[in-house]
Amino acid sequence: MPWVFHGINRKYKFGLGDGSAPIVVVLRDLNLHWGSVVSIRYVSGSVSADPGVYPYTEAGGDTSFLANNGTGNGFGVFPSYYMTPYPIYLCELVGAFANKNGKIVGQPFAIADGPISVTVPAHAALLQLGVNDDKFSDNAGSWVVAVSKE
Repeated sequence: MPWVFHGINRKYKFGLGDGSAPIVVVLRDLNLHWGSVVSIRYVSGSVSADPGVYPYTEAGGDTSFLANNGTGNGFGVFPSYYMTPYPIYLCELVGAFANKNGKIVGQPFAIADGPISVTVPAHAALLQLGVNDDKFSDNAGSWVVAVSKE
C-alpha cells in the first residue's frame, strides 16, 4: 500500500486495507529536507494487480484500466482518489510524503515510470511508495525505483 490509513491517515482511506506497509524512504538518509527536490523514477521490474486477471506492468500501470478517482472493484476507492492530475491507472506507482510517524503531509501523488521531480513539503521525514489498487492481497511482482536528490 502507498500509505497506512489505519489509525493515522483516516481521511485517506482506500480499498480493503489488506496490503503490507508501504516502502519507506527516510529522507535524511539521502540528505533531503523540507524544500529539497526529489527525483523519483522507475528502473525495472513488473507488478500485477492480480496475475490471473490483470497483466504485469511497469510502474506506469495497466493503461487499459483508468483508476483516477474511481471506486475500484467494489473494495472502496483507489489511492488515486486523493491525487491529481489524471490519468492515473490501476497498478501505477504512487507515493506520499509523511512525517516521522507516517502521517501524510502534503498531497499524495502519482509517479508512474517517471522521472518526476517533487518538492519535499514542510514536516516531511519519509517518502512512502506503493501501488494504486483497492485490493492488495492478490498483487504480485516488484519494481526497482531510484530516489535521489536533484
